[in-house]
Amino acid sequence: MGRGFFKNFNNWNLNKKIFVLVTSLISGISIIILAIFSTFYISSYINQTNQITENQLSRIAANYKYNLDNYKELAEALLLDKFIQSYVQIRDPENDISYEDYYELVENTKSTLRNTLYMYTNLDFIAIVKNSSRDILYKAPSTIIQPRFNQVFPTDLKESSLACEKGTLRITLNDSYQRDAYKINIYMPIYSVTKINVEYGMLCMLFDPSVFIDKSKGRSHNPDSEILLVDDRGNIFYSENLDRIGSSFDPSEKIFGDRGFFNTNKTLYSFQRIEGWNYYVVSSNPLFQMYRTILIIICTILFALVLLTLIGMVISKKVLNRTYKPIETMLEGFNAVAEGNLNMRISSENLGVDFAKLATGFNSMVEKINTLMTQVIQEQQQLNQIQFNELQSKIQPHFLYNTLECIHWQAIVDGNNKASVLVQALSNYYRNCLSKGEDIISLENELEQIDSYLTIQNMRYDGIINLKTDIPYWIQQILIPKMTLQPIIENALYHGIRVKEGETGRVTMKGMNAGAFIYLEISDDGIGMEEEKIRELNEHINDFSENFGYGIRNVNRRIKILFGDMYGLEYFRNDDRGLTVRIKLPNTTNRGYENV
Repeated sequence: MGRGFFKNFNNWNLNKKIFVLVTSLISGISIIILAIFSTFYISSYINQTNQITENQLSRIAANYKYNLDNYKELAEALLLDKFIQSYVQIRDPENDISYEDYYELVENTKSTLRNTLYMYTNLDFIAIVKNSSRDILYKAPSTIIQPRFNQVFPTDLKESSLACEKGTLRITLNDSYQRDAYKINIYMPIYSVTKINVEYGMLCMLFDPSVFIDKSKGRSHNPDSEILLVDDRGNIFYSENLDRIGSSFDPSEKIFGDRGFFNTNKTLYSFQRIEGWNYYVVSSNPLFQMYRTILIIICTILFALVLLTLIGMVISKKVLNRTYKPIETMLEGFNAVAEGNLNMRISSENLGVDFAKLATGFNSMVEKINTLMTQVIQEQQQLNQIQFNELQSKIQPHFLYNTLECIHWQAIVDGNNKASVLVQALSNYYRNCLSKGEDIISLENELEQIDSYLTIQNMRYDGIINLKTDIPYWIQQILIPKMTLQPIIENALYHGIRVKEGETGRVTMKGMNAGAFIYLEISDDGIGMEEEKIRELNEHINDFSENFGYGIRNVNRRIKILFGDMYGLEYFRNDDRGLTVRIKLPNTTNRGYENV
């Protein structure tokens, strides 16, 4: 799939490619912005929610602590009351005190309890239980609790737990004393104020759980959240949902330490311990409500980003179309030229500075192409004329060969053998010179031409030169540029041998194998050349100097052009005091060199 996309992408025009890239870039940036903002917002929202919840729990915990401390102080104050202390220390009223004094003491104690009830509206019941007898002193607005107290008290006291980190105050929460009415039951041992660790009785107070309502009103928190008061056993002492009072807080095992938070599948809980008490204020927030708020914000941001992306795409599309228009104009011009319309010109108006320069360059290029095309047509016409002339000139050698052949046979008829041999040698010489239009021939064919050339020269100069050839047959099959040996033999004849008047000269040709190379040596016994002149000749044989003759330079140059700079001619003196030319050639019969 990826390969197919990139293949199609390569086939799109530049406008579409840029649009796709810009769109991808805008979309990518939008996604990155959304991801970064969402992560930042979620983290910030959760931190802010936790901070608000923590502050809220701290305030509520402080209010609950204040309320509990008040009731603890109330219990401690009652324990120190002189009437209550006197009442619980009397074991036998008949023996310890007179009946009148005992009655007065009971009334005073009841008055203390009654005043306490009047002062605390949430206090439903108060009782003093003596350890020395079954006497129980009650005080309550009604008699609903009193009949059940004797049965419930021992069991409920046993099930109670310490409410404070320090002290003997114990608390339970149940509906044991009053059916279907949960009460907070506070138990405080009554110790002697004069004797250490001597317990005389028990103070029992029953409070309505609504004691915590006033302290929880006016809170600023999520309306879907809930505030709970939970003891260290996991019992719910208070909840705004009154049906939950007295029930068990299921994830209570996750509450430990002074404060913290945890979450279940659907709810995020935060908790804080009430200082000095074995109770926790717990806040529960539905995760759905939290995530719903986050989701609404993210969806709003996503909608805004999508809208901005679409607007950006529309704007980029218009900008790209306007930007690409000059490119499209240029492409139309190039396509027209590619199809052969050399009259195409691009107007530089409304193209902008850069594209105006391109249009000017394009028009100049087309003008030059037109000029070059005209030149090519003219040169082609000239080439056709040259080829025609060349074909026509090939008729002339045939006429020459036929004419020389007629002279040859006429000389034979007339009995003029010298003329016949001369004409025959001349005919062979020119036939080898032409070599059917080939530039590279075999060494064997080149040697045949030398034979014809020397035949003519010996008839002309009365046997002035002898030729000795020592070249194996297989070396004669190598390739050599046409007319390589003839200029060298001609130089030896005219500049070395002919100068020796009245003497017959000798030319020796040898062929030597050197692996990838072949060396041909042409030696004469002429007058030779000074060493300084030979050195100068070898140094400047590649130069076009009038001092060394055109023929030798031509031979050396053609060898280097056809075979490379490592090949060519080299002169040195021989043992006969004449000159020797060594020709270095490649050991090849491959006619691929003919294409050089």
